[in-house]
Amino acid sequence: MQVVPMAAVPSQNLSIVLSGQSVTINLYLLGAQEAEALYMDLAANGVPIFYARQARAYGALPNTSPRWMLAGRHYEGFEGDFLFIDTQASNVVPTLDPLPSGLGSRWQLMYFSVADLNAAGLAA
Repeated sequence: MQVVPMAAVPSQNLSIVLSGQSVTINLYLLGAQEAEALYMDLAANGVPIFYARQARAYGALPNTSPRWMLAGRHYEGFEGDFLFIDTQASNVVPTLDPLPSGLGSRWQLMYFSVADLNAAGLAA
């Protein structure tokens, strides 16, 4: 498991190597006012994996299920999966989907390798 470093800004492009894959992540806002949400594009080794996937958070509370970016599926040879974690969610504070102002602090993007997913019994 690895934290993907992010800035607290509404639009950003990240390049990182994950499990030997050259990964590009684009995060950006779409929508207006109440409908505004953070979206993510993912490419690995120059191959697009997905576009405009809404970033949903997981609060790690009982009775909630992880909101994987790849939905636990094997996409075009990409190895691993991503999960946004709301670090402030609790029994009192509800899980909220990521907002730019809290990226990298309240909301952390976690990468899970295939080995991590297998160890947790979460591999597809």
